[in-house]
Amino acid sequence: MVPPLAPTRATARFARLLHESSTETGRLRRGVELAVRMVPGCDHASVTVLTPHYVETVAASDEVVRRGDAWQYDLSEGPCLDSVRTRATVVSQDLRVDPRWRSWGPRAADGLGVRAMMSVLFDSTRDAVGSLNLYADRVEAWDDERQELARALGDQLAVAVADARVLDARTRAVHAQAGLGRAQGIVMERFAMSADQALDHLRRLSEATGMTLVRLAEHVGETRELPVLPGGGRASSDDAESWSRSGG
Repeated sequence: MVPPLAPTRATARFARLLHESSTETGRLRRGVELAVRMVPGCDHASVTVLTPHYVETVAASDEVVRRGDAWQYDLSEGPCLDSVRTRATVVSQDLRVDPRWRSWGPRAADGLGVRAMMSVLFDSTRDAVGSLNLYADRVEAWDDERQELARALGDQLAVAVADARVLDARTRAVHAQAGLGRAQGIVMERFAMSADQALDHLRRLSEATGMTLVRLAEHVGETRELPVLPGGGRASSDDAESWSRSGG
């Protein structure tokens, strides 16, 4: 049997493998797969996210953990809910007899065969809280070393998710800027405008139609047509000229 990696080496490997995916969803899915492989005693894993509007499992290693999480949400009790609600790590060494979850614990033990669970808070922002949930099929699965490793992996998952969000925001900003440039060029050609006049025209169209500037630019770039105005017509060269004279 190959001995498990030391916590420091395991954490470094976990971080490296997470970054093989560039998206938040991809890294979450990769995170739960790796947790099952790298944390001794962990047989199933998931990620729970709680927002002011919903709670859901956004990544899961298998159907067992999906059902276990879903039962927690239905019964409004369980380790992953306690973790995101209290913003703390929650550990149970025997779910069947744990007094904190008198309905969910026995149901999970008897219905799914899971006997121990650890939920590690890994991501906390103003609008959302996430926990990495580790399920074990035997009691007393979480000694101090395994708990330490799970927390370290949770910290790395938080960093990877935050990094993916920044990358996604930058990518969307670049795409939005490129789309706006295309739309600007179309308006310049259509109405013989300067770049500044074309941008101002698009801003006024955005206000007139209620479309965001980014969505308007996407529409113009995809169709090469200006949007329908509230009165039923389309923006014309006359509109462009009048708008330009009034403040463009």
